[in-house]
Amino acid sequence: MQSIINRLREHGRHRFDITGLAGSSGQLLAARIRNQLNISVCCIVPADEQLDVIARDTALFTDAPILIYPSF
Repeated sequence: MQSIINRLREHGRHRFDITGLAGSSGQLLAARIRNQLNISVCCIVPADEQLDVIARDTALFTDAPILIYPSF
């Protein structure tokens, strides 16, 4: 995970797509990016049913506010 964060730090605040993470590793990575780089992180999920679980898991790793935007 640290190598991904280092690449983000080196390349500035451009958009990156990171896929293939399993379990709550995506939430851990998002929280580490937020905490270490002090930037906003957007996580897009395929179904609204996943939003509460992802928000709850992410909150385990950061004190940053977590905003949920459900689909229309």
